[in-house]
This record gives sequence, C-alpha cells and structure tokens, in this order.
Amino acid sequence: MNRNVINGFLIVLFLAATIISGLAWFNNVAIAREWYQDIQKGKIYKIVSTEAERKEAEKQKMEAKIYSGPIPQLAWWSKVDISTVTTFVPFLGFLLIAIGLIKIVIWGYAPPKIVSEYFPFFDDHDRKMVILGLAGTFWGLIMIGYYPGKPDMSHLMLCLHTALYSTLIAVLWVFFVTMPGQKVMAWWLEKCTGLKIGADTDITAVFEEFGAASVQAGNNLKQGSKEIKEFKEQMSKTKEGLREVLDVLKQFKEKTGIDVLDSFRATYQKVGSALEKISQGFDNQDKFQKQTLDHQQKMLKENQTVLNQYRAELLEQAKLRNDAEARERALTQQNAALVSKLDQLKAGFKDLAKNL
Repeated sequence: MNRNVINGFLIVLFLAATIISGLAWFNNVAIAREWYQDIQKGKIYKIVSTEAERKEAEKQKMEAKIYSGPIPQLAWWSKVDISTVTTFVPFLGFLLIAIGLIKIVIWGYAPPKIVSEYFPFFDDHDRKMVILGLAGTFWGLIMIGYYPGKPDMSHLMLCLHTALYSTLIAVLWVFFVTMPGQKVMAWWLEKCTGLKIGADTDITAVFEEFGAASVQAGNNLKQGSKEIKEFKEQMSKTKEGLREVLDVLKQFKEKTGIDVLDSFRATYQKVGSALEKISQGFDNQDKFQKQTLDHQQKMLKENQTVLNQYRAELLEQAKLRNDAEARERALTQQNAALVSKLDQLKAGFKDLAKNL
C-alpha cells in the first residue's frame, strides 16, 4: 500500500483520538469545576456518572451526585480525576503524534536541518508527564484540606481514588505509549523520508557549529595579531629610547671624562638582542596565525560546499522518492486497466465459445 495513503489514514486516526481525548479533557474540567463549587458550598458528594452508581453509593451510606458535564457520553472517563491530568496526558500525546505525522508528510518535500531525538514529542516528555501525574496526585490530596467540616475515611478514600489515577495514567502513558511511540515514529520517519534521528540528520548542525567556531577563531586570531602589532610598536619605541639614552651618555663622557658608556653599551646590546629575538618570535607567530586563519577560512568554504551538496542530495532523494511513488501509482492503475481488459477478453471468448 502507498505510504502516503497509510500516513493519511494514521493522521485521520490520531486526529480523531485527539478530538475525543480533548473533549474528554474539556468535560473533565467542567466536572471538576462543578465539584469544586459544591465543596465551596459546603456539600461533599462522591462523583458518579450514572443513576445506578448513585444508588450503589447510597447503599454504602455515601452521598453521591451525578457529574456528567457538557458531554455525558464521556463522563465515565472524565469523572475519575478531579485534577484533570488523567484526560490531559492522552490528549496532549495524541496531539503531538498527529502533528508528528503531518510533519513527516511535509518533510518528504522539504527536509529539516535537525530532527529532535525526542520526535514526535518535546524534550524530556516522559519525565514531564510523570511529574504532571504526581502533581495531580498531590493536588487531590491537598483538596482534603478544603473539605467543609471534618472529613471522614470515605472522603479520604474518595480523594485517594481520584488522585492516584493521575500518576497511574501518566506512568502507563510513558511506558506503553511514549517510549515505544518514539521508536515507531523514528522508524516510520526514516521509511517515508529517509531521514534519521541522530548523527545523520544532525550533520548540517555540525557544519554550522563548526562554521561559527571558525569565525570566532578567526576573530580571535585577528585580535591577537592586532595586539602583537601594538607590542612590536612599543618595543620599537623602547629601542629608540635606549638609543637616546646612549647619545646622552656619549655627551656626558665628552664633557666630564667619566666613562659609563661601555657598561651601558653592553647592557644595551643585550637588551637589544633580546628585543630582536622577541620581535622575530612575534613575527613568526603572526605569520603562523595568518596561515591558520587562511586555512580555517578555506575549510569553512569547503564545509559550506559539502553542506550545500548534502542538502541538495536530500532534496533530490525526496524528489526521486516522490517520482518513484508516482510511477508506482501509474503502473498500478495501468495494471488494473490491463486486468480489466483481460477479464473482458475472457468474457468475450466464453461468449464466442458458447455461440460456436
């Protein structure tokens, strides 16, 4: 069967699940709101959805009230959790899966730069859903403190019954839907688009990060070259200053006859030689930095070329895949037409045989 047909069927299926679970969550919010309002009025009821459940609760000497919400058909699901987490977790999950399937269709024509490792969910979806379930449990327990008067054991059990549903649903959702769902969606993504979750699809990001790092390194090298140039200028000024001191000492010797020129000249030669070596070292370093910068710029251009080729290949693969699917559909239609003609010929031969 054509992948686009399967994908379209899955999108419709999960959109339907999203709508149903979304209505259940909306109904859950309405029931919880009505229940909270009853508590504020000083009335405590066990939440039930049918008359039979209400009568059963009365036999157990518990006051019960039918909370059906705007959509009574979904009350059996919407009434179990006053925190509304039990209905929200599936609604959000089905919605993300449906969006993921739609993205797969779009990515078949326009591949993305990066596919998240959590696809089709968001980062740390499993942990956040479990935390949300625990938050619903704590909220159910906190509600005990808002009961008017002194709540008895039946009220406590009611809160525990509804509160623990949120954690149970969140844990079951993570282990039986989120974890296997990520693997199945990754497989289906690769099957439909050729994209892989992980290193293969992150190559463009690696190239871009390398490019940014190269630009930053180039800026650092330029800044270092500027500082080296300034230091060399300072060294030249130092050498000029030493020459001026040497001239002053010559004049001092001519006027006083006291010779301190030789010892200073020896010191000057040592300092000058050291400064010359430092200058040569900086010249070599400056030259090396320029060569490194040129090499990095060359690598950046080559990587950009490879990146453009990679993106072009992805687009070409998507185009070839779509062309192949179109040819497959055309051949299927032609085959069906040939089978129909063959059936007509067989029928014609049978009629001819009968007439003979």
